[in-house]
Amino acid sequence: MKKCVSIVLVFCLLLAAAACGASTSAPEKVVKTYIDSLKKGDFDAAAKCVKGAVDYPADVAGEMIHNTFPFISYTISGCEIDGDRAAVAADITNVDMNKLFMTLIPEVMEQEGAGASDEEVEAFVVRRSEELMNKPLAAKVTSSVEISLQRVEGKWYVVEDGALWDALTGGLYGMVMGGD
Repeated sequence: MKKCVSIVLVFCLLLAAAACGASTSAPEKVVKTYIDSLKKGDFDAAAKCVKGAVDYPADVAGEMIHNTFPFISYTISGCEIDGDRAAVAADITNVDMNKLFMTLIPEVMEQEGAGASDEEVEAFVVRRSEELMNKPLAAKVTSSVEISLQRVEGKWYVVEDGALWDALTGGLYGMVMGGD
């Protein structure tokens, strides 16, 4: 009798554990890992979640893009799977880089007018944008995006695109790359 009760209890625990894990789909977990890795600056972990890559600059603009990641917050609101493709709906919030640049541009012009070199202006832009992003009342923007995923050999991968990157960077990607 004890053995029978034990088997039933183990079976119930396994069902409960399976039910707990069923609330989040595999594509949603990949999106969560991807965004959380970017937030932490773990680009190697984020890269493992990606199928295809979006181009972004490796200069000052690229540095600024990376500097936006710690400010990301997000919610995942759903997932639709259709064969080897999936779409995860998410609301991604970050510092509103359009508003930040409205403050930054006059300051940059002042630096250039004072005779600062290109290198000095670039360093100023990175430093000042970080200061503005870190302000407690920095304006935020939320973008609703549909994150595409593709299943390859049984594993889900995020398919990066400009809309996703623009949401992740608070609009900076679109400004730098001229939209998508």
